[in-house]
This record gives sequence, structure tokens and C-alpha cells, in this order.
Amino acid sequence: MNDHRRWEDYFWPDAPGVLRNKLGIRDQRMLNFVEAQLSAVRIYEQVLENRTGAFDFAHYCDFHRRTFGDIYDWAGTPRTVPDGPMTKKHADVVNFLVNDPNAPTVEYRYRPGPQVRDSAEYVFARLQAEDALTGLPPEQFITRLGTYWGAIDSIHPFREGNSRTETVFFHSLCRNAGYDLGAGRLYERRAEFIAARFHGHATGDRYRRLTALLADTVQVRPSRELTARETNWAQGLYQSAEQNADLLRRVQQQSRREEGPSLEL
Repeated sequence: MNDHRRWEDYFWPDAPGVLRNKLGIRDQRMLNFVEAQLSAVRIYEQVLENRTGAFDFAHYCDFHRRTFGDIYDWAGTPRTVPDGPMTKKHADVVNFLVNDPNAPTVEYRYRPGPQVRDSAEYVFARLQAEDALTGLPPEQFITRLGTYWGAIDSIHPFREGNSRTETVFFHSLCRNAGYDLGAGRLYERRAEFIAARFHGHATGDRYRRLTALLADTVQVRPSRELTARETNWAQGLYQSAEQNADLLRRVQQQSRREEGPSLEL
């Protein structure tokens, strides 16, 4: 059961805006750093394991649990708050070009907490009814992939880590269906990727921008083995964490001390 019954329950009371975490970190920059390194290693592991499954909501939650379980005790547990829509501020991508410095900041909405589980179960049931998109030709596969990706992102089942969970989940789904997602290229085009999802949420255009972006990254895979693109993406995640291993250990040691000077990153 998710015991985060209020939005405030996710945060340290003595460090406003910083998510409670298993390491006791109360500095946002430090938490961002640790979260990025640990989640990168867990994604690397899951990619190499070639995880398959039912591609249902429980399977999706397990991807989140595996990715963020080192950091958050609620990893893999869908949010039930806030009572109204969860919101995020971002540049207006409907009326302005991506990265336009004149674009005003607007608010985008995700499902209210009480609707998350039912909404997600509905979407994943539809995905299962389509056999997790297996057996589809490229154009149809990419169209359906964009639709489901946008629908899941619009729910935003977790308080943190949704984009990374989506990426590792859809990498696995693509591999199962005979495609290579091109996750590394999506990361290189991160600004477009974020804007495409927000645009779809705001306009209800069936995520045409997201589908067009996926059409540039998704490829038919020659076999079940990891492609060179997938291997490079996964190894890049691991190598980044490995390069920061000493600093990560120092951060973790610092977080375990009851008192002591803060660590500058």
C-alpha cells in the first residue's frame, strides 16, 4: 500500500522540495546526482537482461521498482495523490518552437492521483489486447507505439522517474516486437522528446509529434540480440556511472553521517 496519502508526504519536512529517500539526502543537487548514477546502472542491467513479461501494469511498475528501488521506498508504487491533476511547468510548446527563448512557461497536467491506477490498468489492458504490438509492420507499429507512449506519460503513474521508466519499458517492448527503439537517439533529442509529449497532452492530437520523432529513431531489428545502438546506449549509461563512482561513494558516505560538513558537487 502507498502510505503517501498527501503530496507533502513525498518530501522531507526539514528540506522543502527534496524527495524523501533511503540515503537521507536533503540537498537537491546531491539527490539529482545520486539518482542519475544509480538509475543508470539499473537501466543498464535491465537492458542486458533482456527482460520480458506480460507487458501489463504490474510489469511496468516492476521496471520502476528495479530502476529506483535503491533510492525511494515507494519505487514501483503508483501515486495516489494529489486529489486534483498533477502538474508540471514547462515552456509553451504548442504556440512556440522548441527551445524558443521567448516561449512563456505554462502548466501541463497529468491524471489526478485517485485516477492513476484505473487509468493505467485500462491503457495496459488495451496494450495487451493488441499483443504488445507484436506482428505489426513498421508504420503501424510506430503509430501505435506513439499513442501508447503518450497515453502512459499523460497518466504519469509515479512521483519521479516516469521518463526513464517509459524508456526502458518501451525498449523492452520494441525488442519483443522485433524493433530497436533507438533510446540513445531519443536522449540526444531530449528537448524534442519532452516537447512532443507535452504537445500531445495539451492538444489531444494523438501524439503526432511524438510519433514523427519515433519514426526517426525506431528501426527493424535483425535478430533478438542487442543491436550496436542498444549496446552503445546501455554501455554509455554504465560508463557514465562508473566514471563518477568515487564521487558517488563519497556522497553516499556523507549521507549516512548524522552530522558533518555538506559535500559540494
